[in-house]
Amino acid sequence: MNWILANKEWVFSGVGVAVIGSLIALFFRRPSGNLAAISADRSGSVVGSPVASGSNISQTVNIVSAPATAPPSTVYSGTPTPDEIAAHLKSLPVFQRNAVKDSYIGLKICWPVELKNLHEISDVVRKAYKTDHTHTLVTESRGQEIEANINISRFPRLKISHRGTPMRLSGEISGVGATGFTYWLKDVEIEFDEVRQDL
Repeated sequence: MNWILANKEWVFSGVGVAVIGSLIALFFRRPSGNLAAISADRSGSVVGSPVASGSNISQTVNIVSAPATAPPSTVYSGTPTPDEIAAHLKSLPVFQRNAVKDSYIGLKICWPVELKNLHEISDVVRKAYKTDHTHTLVTESRGQEIEANINISRFPRLKISHRGTPMRLSGEISGVGATGFTYWLKDVEIEFDEVRQDL
């Protein structure tokens, strides 16, 4: 402090101010280079904001944004099988079965089955439920029934198929019987097997 008072003329002259200003600038100087500010919003998209200072600066900012949510899965699985669901439900106390069976609803499955029967849906029922389904398809897998409402025009081969015809049903489980011996599927696709399978 005494030094500043003794040299106040020099400190507040043009030379002193320049020296002090240079020292302050060196102290607070930011590192040079390219900076990029990247932020992610709650939806999962990425926003880039390039920031740079100085002269003769060239930058390349590449930003890839990902979708916020993955598309719904359309992968059908062979498990759990009807046998596995039935065994699980059978292992539970009777009181718990109703709650647990509903946990299987919504699973996308692909099961090998045999044709058992086709029941025509009446016009009255179709109008009441406002559906274009024409038939209830009844299939069987190791003694367990799997049913689905279908439009026969989408699967014309069913018109000439015999009981026991092997096929694969892919769809979403929409209901499970309390004992696991009856299943209901929706949005069903049918693939006819050329070789009979051991069901």
